Amino acid sequence: MGGLFGLVVSTAYICLTSLIAWWARKLVDRICLKISVRKILLLEAVATWEMCAACFELIIVADNYGVSTYALYLFLLTIWWSKNWGDATACPYTHIEEYVEGKTWISHVFAKILCQLIGGLLTYRYVLFLWSLEVSSTHRGRAYEACTADLQVSAIMGAIIEGCATCICRVLSRALAEIQTKFGTELEAFIGTSLVVAGMFTN
Repeated sequence: MGGLFGLVVSTAYICLTSLIAWWARKLVDRICLKISVRKILLLEAVATWEMCAACFELIIVADNYGVSTYALYLFLLTIWWSKNWGDATACPYTHIEEYVEGKTWISHVFAKILCQLIGGLLTYRYVLFLWSLEVSSTHRGRAYEACTADLQVSAIMGAIIEGCATCICRVLSRALAEIQTKFGTELEAFIGTSLVVAGMFTN
């Protein structure tokens, strides 16, 4: 169990990440005044970078402060992302979904997924730098230790569980979008968080 200082540091890292991404989006808006493929791709990379970097820090939160604290942080982050990302998703399945529905070209799907991969890869050095500072005891040794998986089932079963949860999340998300409820963003964040937390106990 980590102390209060460690939680403050993790919170500060997450806020810093969100702030950098917010600035990056503002910069993209200035560089690309009109909606274009380039702007869409850049915003997709920024969103993916932000999500991956924040979720790396959420690992520290979950390991040291429990699932409930992790869930609260993820819930709040999901609301933040919903209100700030615009049309960016940081999730490849949404682009595949758009292609299946005939809303985009396959070349655009691959381009968006490639930008997401780049955004995700850029996260590594950033997180490595922050963790290597070892500002709090919760980060001590985390930058260079071997990665481990928390899977309690086989990799195949884990993938099936993850796929089913993602499918449920998308179906409910689309249903909420069609209903257009007043608290749709909060409900979607709650559903997504609940499924992620449920996944911790089922796989």
